[in-house]
Amino acid sequence: MRSCRKCFEYAYVFVGGDVRMCPWNGIVIGNLRENTLEEIWKSPQAEEIRQAFLRGELLGCSERYCPDCINNSTTLEIEQEELNKMYEEMPNLPVQISLAYDERCNHACPSCRHGIFSPGKEYLNHLEVITKNIEPYLSNVRGIATNGIGELFVATEIVDMLSRLKPNNPEFSIFIETNGVLFKNNWDKIKNLAGKNITVSVTPNSFDRETYRYLAGKDDLEKFEESMAFITELKHQGAISRIRMIMVIQDSNFRQIPEFIQRCIEYDADDIVLRPIFQWFGMNEDEVLYKNVLNPCHPYYQEYLEIIQHPLCKDKRVFNWGFEEKQEPISFPTLEMKRQVEGDKTFLTYIDGLLCRLEEDIAKYKDRKLYLFGVGKIGKILLEKLTSGEKAVPIAGFAVSCKEGTPNFYMGYPVMQFDCIEDRKESVFILATTNPNFEHDMMELLRKEGVNQYILINKGEADA
Repeated sequence: MRSCRKCFEYAYVFVGGDVRMCPWNGIVIGNLRENTLEEIWKSPQAEEIRQAFLRGELLGCSERYCPDCINNSTTLEIEQEELNKMYEEMPNLPVQISLAYDERCNHACPSCRHGIFSPGKEYLNHLEVITKNIEPYLSNVRGIATNGIGELFVATEIVDMLSRLKPNNPEFSIFIETNGVLFKNNWDKIKNLAGKNITVSVTPNSFDRETYRYLAGKDDLEKFEESMAFITELKHQGAISRIRMIMVIQDSNFRQIPEFIQRCIEYDADDIVLRPIFQWFGMNEDEVLYKNVLNPCHPYYQEYLEIIQHPLCKDKRVFNWGFEEKQEPISFPTLEMKRQVEGDKTFLTYIDGLLCRLEEDIAKYKDRKLYLFGVGKIGKILLEKLTSGEKAVPIAGFAVSCKEGTPNFYMGYPVMQFDCIEDRKESVFILATTNPNFEHDMMELLRKEGVNQYILINKGEADA
């Protein structure tokens, strides 16, 4: 019978405190801000899933994304008698827990998010509550995973909790998922777990500098490689047990697959995971379609098929998370979609060049507050660019012409109606838009208020 063991032993703690049976099951069985783990584990929702699994129905499972389902893993073939026994002998609490409730990250990979996430006070308060409610259970579990919804070493509450952890189970193991960049400088915080069957899973996606920079949103390749050398040495010392390295295959890196595998081998990786790009939180369907070279309708598809015939792709360390699976053909995006995607890249390049110009303006108005006008897609991109890197610019918040229908905070920054900003005549406003009419309206609003300190950015200028 096709079923799964996870519903009898696993709990996945997600953003906001929602608890699910595993990362690939979409049914929420409770929330740690509202219920204890005991209550959640025995909830009606959890029982409904288990009863379905006992019948061989994978209720709530995303079989398209689950690596066990994709590989038709033998672990999914379970006799009815064994299933009944697991249910009858099920522990009172989960024996494996995945900590995936903090989405903060030092990178902005386009396959995951559109910008650096800046949490508000409510979000941070939730983190404290969730951590307080989950920590008492961790000492007795058999396994912990820090699953990659964000970057572990930016998730300070989770790292601090791990630094205090004293596992009691002799079979204890921990799976650390990270982009790797911050690992070396933070190892001391969790080295109390050294020798406890640690797997370190890293996702560089590329070893080519420009590709890495594009896919990570930062030029951290040197820091990453320094950390990887450190991780490899920890393995040779016995402090960690396994190294897993992951590539999310897409249009910008698929030609590098053989080189990627070779570099992973040089870092003594035990598992080299190749997986297609999935529609995570930061991408819409069109973006995924444009990047997914595994789509038989994609113009790079035939070239991709040739690439994965390379002998290195057959190495026993390479794990198939769907990179060899035949996908359903989906019509490739129109030329207009292509123009839109490439236009966004042009605009991003323009913003990168703008930073030098802004340095002079900021120096000129160093005593003035800086506001971004508008909370759309362009404002989000601009915020990410301005607030990251060595030449980060301090932003006071977002300004809008009308507050109705807009949130109080956007990407962690306050959103204020323009005419309610008390110091607006002493502030500097950055106007970023792709709409000429909106551009005109914003400038008219500034002029009426007697505000003449502003910087105008528009997509027409970028394209020119």
